[in-house]
Amino acid sequence: MGLTLVGRLGDIFGRRYFLIGGQTLGFIGALICATAKNIPAVIGGTVLVGLAGAVQLTFTFVVAELVPNKYRAKVDAFLFMSIIPLSSMGPAFGKSLHLLATVPSDKMNSSTVSV
Repeated sequence: MGLTLVGRLGDIFGRRYFLIGGQTLGFIGALICATAKNIPAVIGGTVLVGLAGAVQLTFTFVVAELVPNKYRAKVDAFLFMSIIPLSSMGPAFGKSLHLLATVPSDKMNSSTVSV
């Protein structure tokens, strides 16, 4: 839903300010989540990050406006091929962080969960 609103409003008012505002909104949402003391604050920060994500998904529209038709397919292919490996590294990175934070089995207590 956010992408629909951002796309149409970006057409009317220009995408520059929506992109800048979206990046700022994502940064503020991340700060709120990082410094949250309770769950409602985390939920509020996540809402802001989600709205920022809708703005950030419009990069394909920006590429379509900046790159000439002759090179558009190659630029789009390059962008998406560079994103795919990075997005697939998330689970492996998360598991390695979990393994680094896991307490050895002889020192486990009831509050520690292991894989």
